[in-house]
Amino acid sequence: MRSLRPLRSTWICLAATFALKLVVLLQLKDHVLTQPDAGLDTTAYVALADRVIAGDAGLGPGLYFLSPLYIYFLAAVLAVSHSFTAVRLLQIVLGTGAVALIYIASDEWFGRRAARLAAGLSALTGLFTFYESLLLQTALDPFLTAAAMACLTLALTRGHTRSAIRFSRTTNGLYSA
Repeated sequence: MRSLRPLRSTWICLAATFALKLVVLLQLKDHVLTQPDAGLDTTAYVALADRVIAGDAGLGPGLYFLSPLYIYFLAAVLAVSHSFTAVRLLQIVLGTGAVALIYIASDEWFGRRAARLAAGLSALTGLFTFYESLLLQTALDPFLTAAAMACLTLALTRGHTRSAIRFSRTTNGLYSA
């Protein structure tokens, strides 16, 4: 039976990553860039998400000039929580999940030591955490990329090719939406 010590230390590191991201989120909560009416893309995402919540799910007529995935992500979270803070909290949860997925992929290919280094470096990448504090599509990018990478890694290294590659393709499709 494998020791639970590595699993416990992994959960502790992920909790520390979440705490770090939460501190940054709280420090930036009143910054002008983190407000829903910050202008440009953020304001457009919020306006389009409000239209989706109001029942205009197709957002027609017209073309999408922003990523549709984030519009519907934002609308879904706001429909449930009615809070931009909840959106940002979910984004840092996904960012913490990205760190875990990077750990999983790195561990499969290069071993536990490299996985710890890769997860640590991704946890300390300030740009990821900054974008998770904003209302922008880029908040989802690290998670979607890491999910696709982890699925493809597990498909190639463990032989679960059909289901993992299908999930990897789905994740890549969402990433491009």
